[in-house]
Amino acid sequence: MGKIVVVDDEKIVTSAFKTLLTVEGFEDAYFFNDPKEALKFLKSETPDIIISDFIMPKMNGLEFLTAAKKLHPEVSMILLTGYADKENAIRAINEIGLYKYIEKPWDNDDLILNIKNGIERSNLLKNLREKISELEDAKAGLEDYSRNLEKIVSARTAELSAANLKLSGVITHCADGIIIIDKHGIIEQVNPACENRKYHTQRNTSRRDPKLGCRRIPRADVIICASILLLCIVILILRIVILLLRKRSPAFRTKRSIVVAMLVTFWTYFHKLNSSFIISAKVLPAPA
Repeated sequence: MGKIVVVDDEKIVTSAFKTLLTVEGFEDAYFFNDPKEALKFLKSETPDIIISDFIMPKMNGLEFLTAAKKLHPEVSMILLTGYADKENAIRAINEIGLYKYIEKPWDNDDLILNIKNGIERSNLLKNLREKISELEDAKAGLEDYSRNLEKIVSARTAELSAANLKLSGVITHCADGIIIIDKHGIIEQVNPACENRKYHTQRNTSRRDPKLGCRRIPRADVIICASILLLCIVILILRIVILLLRKRSPAFRTKRSIVVAMLVTFWTYFHKLNSSFIISAKVLPAPA
């Protein structure tokens, strides 16, 4: 429930406080009849609330609470005073920054309520101080980061430029064709291997017939194809002649005349072929 320090030169008063606080469930309470001993304790311990009498022989309450305030600025402090010292107590609240002053004799319920509120106030001030400290540390870190931001950006830019240069080198010297497109399908970059392949494709397709969309076959190829075709026909006819000779048919002479006539006709037709004859052959589209 909070650490409490009670200082009063009269033992009967500290005894009464001890009984009251024990009944109310405050177990972490410390009682002193000498203010100087209380100050020694406060140098190593941090309480949540300090309660002190005003009139004491060795050190009065104002002097004691002023010294305690320097050790623990956020701790709530209550001054016990008689009616005759009321004006001094009010001045001490303004000068020292005390939480409350309570006149003797006090009301127990009112005293316990002020103690609970004082402990809560101390905890709030403590948390506020921690948050302020965290904000100050964050501010200092942000200032350091802002000062180093330009260096960080420059270093990162240099790293990205080096990586981009390496990637461009790989793409440029790659033997395979590479095409880089953006998310909209627009071509952004084409490496030399892809450009060379495109050039050869255009060169191979430049000999197509513009009207038919087909490629022209050279005249020499046409003549070779026609010669092979006629040679096959001649061989077939000779095969037929050989079969007829073997059978020695009575009609052999008539058929032999027919065969000879056919050979002469084909041979004449072969020599009369138009040398500019063009055969158009359909080809598949060039690979992209």
